Amino acid sequence: MSMSAIAARAAALLLTSEKGRKGVGFLLVAIFAPVILIAAILCSNTAGGADHNNLAVEASFYGVNFTDSVPAEFQNAHHGYADGFFLSGFGGSGSQREYDRRQSS
Repeated sequence: MSMSAIAARAAALLLTSEKGRKGVGFLLVAIFAPVILIAAILCSNTAGGADHNNLAVEASFYGVNFTDSVPAEFQNAHHGYADGFFLSGFGGSGSQREYDRRQSS
């Protein structure tokens, strides 16, 4: 008897009884539940990162006023990004004014 015939016979025996079907179902849930949860967590994290990146680029193109609670290092880095966008020719409509304002201060 070949291996596939043995596997088919074992599957038929398992799936013909209700207890066997439940056992196979619980096994599949036990295997795939962690995989689905990990995929959901990864999708959630990447969506948050994409939102942050979109906001950072938007702030670089159109300017932003930071509150006092934002660290100075972050503000300086952001202004560097905005200047880089302007100098590379990818600046938005408000970039020239924003660049001139920062250079004069």
